[in-house]
Amino acid sequence: EHSLITKSIERAQKKVEDHNYNIRKYVLEYDDVMNQQREVLYEQRRRILRNESLRDTINEMIDKLVTESVDAYADEKLYPEEWDY
Repeated sequence: EHSLITKSIERAQKKVEDHNYNIRKYVLEYDDVMNQQREVLYEQRRRILRNESLRDTINEMIDKLVTESVDAYADEKLYPEEWDY
């Protein structure tokens, strides 16, 4: 009976450790994404502080957003003139 309890506790502890590992792994992946976004923003900030234009970058962002929105929501069966916007 004693070894059964010990093995049950070990299995439960292993499950908890695995669960906690997966949580830490997810947090690290999330943190990596946040760091990448932070680096992009810092680089844009540095460019602004150096009086560099972000016009091309902003225009690319706008073009990408508009294209993605049109692709997502526009009816492919209709000509653009027929869209109900």
